[in-house]
Amino acid sequence: MATVRIALDHDTAMEVAVLKGKTAEVERLAQRIIAERGVRHGRLIIIPAEIESARHGHGHGQRQPQPHQHIRVR
Repeated sequence: MATVRIALDHDTAMEVAVLKGKTAEVERLAQRIIAERGVRHGRLIIIPAEIESARHGHGHGQRQPQPHQHIRVR
């Protein structure tokens, strides 16, 4: 969904990735990234959520319902 890279010094950066997906798939990806050469520290934080499909309008003047997803944190 999003990534950010922050330079800590001339040789070191901190990177954060916000992912959405099935827990097992996200865990596998995190394990592969943490195992990469050059990665000194790694941590996976899982926030349990439910994804609901919806079809309605948002905002001013939007008359046509649009399909989209709502994420509800548990």
